[in-house]
Amino acid sequence: MTHFFEIVYLVVAVSLIHTFDSIEAARNNKFVTCGSVLKLLNVDYRVRLHSHDVKYGTGSGQQSVTATEVQEDVNSHWSVMAATGKFCERG
Repeated sequence: MTHFFEIVYLVVAVSLIHTFDSIEAARNNKFVTCGSVLKLLNVDYRVRLHSHDVKYGTGSGQQSVTATEVQEDVNSHWSVMAATGKFCERG
């Protein structure tokens, strides 16, 4: 039975080390790069920046952007892209 607990201890220890390594690796990623897709969350109000596919008859052609509490919505994904006419290297 002691051998069983040694194996369980070893598995738990390896799992914890792997988890801590993953957390540390995520913390080291300090940059959002060209081509990144992200969601923007207002942590105070727990809402995400959200875009609507609204067709206005006239005007500048800008988008309608609001906030939503819905967590999984494809209109809440934002892509980091180069400025018009510019190039940016993907990260």
